[in-house]
Amino acid sequence: MAPLLVTAMTGFLSLPLLLRFLGDDRYAIWGYISTFTGMFGFADLGLGVAVGRYIGVALGRNDHDAVRGYWGTGNAIMIPFLTLISFVFIGLGVWLGPKWFNVSPGDIELLRWCFVAGGFGNTG
Repeated sequence: MAPLLVTAMTGFLSLPLLLRFLGDDRYAIWGYISTFTGMFGFADLGLGVAVGRYIGVALGRNDHDAVRGYWGTGNAIMIPFLTLISFVFIGLGVWLGPKWFNVSPGDIELLRWCFVAGGFGNTG
């Protein structure tokens, strides 16, 4: 419960600072990117949770060979998949982001670079 409360309080306390330093237009761009990158929580299609469950069961049985197998198989599947999703995210953001989000013409290039940085930031 503590991480959820700390995250919520940090968000509530930092919002006025973000508005002051970014301004309304740039805060909107930050919000667009944050909303769009939220899809990365679902981009693995639940495979990360499934791998975590199997690793937990194997640890409960004290089967370290199975843990290594699940970990390796999960990484072999998820790393290429999430890399592909990251490049799709970057491509959609750079190509369609300025059309989807109502940003001022002077901020279109900034929006595109934010999608590039967000896409590479979510590959890890």
